[in-house]
Amino acid sequence: MESKAIKVSILIAARNEETNIINCLQSIAALESERATWEVWVGNDGSEDRTEALVREFIADKPNFHLVNIEGQIDGLKGKTNVLVQLEKQAIPYSNPDYLMYTDADIQVPSSWVESMLPKENEPAECMITGATTVTEGKLFHRLQGLDWLIALFFISQASKRGNPPTALGNNMLVHTQTYLKVGGYTAIKHTPVEDYALCQLFKKNGFKVIHRYSRETLCITEPCLSWKELFKQRRRWMHGALETPLWIRGILISNSFALLALLVGMAFYPLLTIAAWATRILFLWASQYWIHRSLALKVRPLDFAAFDFYLLYFNFSLLIYYLFTPKVKWKGRTF
Repeated sequence: MESKAIKVSILIAARNEETNIINCLQSIAALESERATWEVWVGNDGSEDRTEALVREFIADKPNFHLVNIEGQIDGLKGKTNVLVQLEKQAIPYSNPDYLMYTDADIQVPSSWVESMLPKENEPAECMITGATTVTEGKLFHRLQGLDWLIALFFISQASKRGNPPTALGNNMLVHTQTYLKVGGYTAIKHTPVEDYALCQLFKKNGFKVIHRYSRETLCITEPCLSWKELFKQRRRWMHGALETPLWIRGILISNSFALLALLVGMAFYPLLTIAAWATRILFLWASQYWIHRSLALKVRPLDFAAFDFYLLYFNFSLLIYYLFTPKVKWKGRTF
């Protein structure tokens, strides 16, 4: 007797994504899975560009793709959480999915995404699973953003293996539908610019397992921030979640923010010791990046490795300054 196919609903929030949405939908249309069938729900969140028209044209001959124009707010929710809650209220009654999967409109998923994100035989069905994401290759500035993503997610995945996952990725995530409803889902989170972090904490608080899939088969590709200003805005939003993470993670973030100052002061008073410490840091970063790239079957670029620490020193210190002088989070035309 053949086993019953697992049903999955893929939810995507889209706002002003005319440059990205078709690449995203094309990658989803190319999905392959032996165990699952899926439907796709795109929530058009008041886009002011051609997002709606492009989606309508793309899905015209695809009955398992659905477009929902988001109107109003549910339970006081705003932005992405409001979109996802409205999508789930249509998707769950429509197809009764076993799992909900989430990605963003600027993401391209691998063809193995659904199959590789489903729980394995030795894993509980009632869980949350999150994959790895990096930035599409391009200019050096873009590739350095990708390295930043990969090394951060590597350490998060290691914490997950030790039973304490600090967060999940809302652009690459799967949740068991009934478990999601049991813990209250995004409706229970209310208003936050870091909904993925909040949902991860909600699963953990209620005793459900959060699993990280740090593998090539789950590796999604996102579009880079095109300028420093755009990058600062993105990371300023992420800081909301970062400041609520375990103390050891906050310690790493804070130490990285002051690494540039420590380097400059150290060179002034203890140059030899500072050079030795900095060399050790760089070797550690290079070794970590090399292992990460080999494990994910990514191209190793020595130039990128050499530039990465200079990028981190400048970026982390500048982000601290930006955070202190921008009390409000602004993202996709909305203030949080």
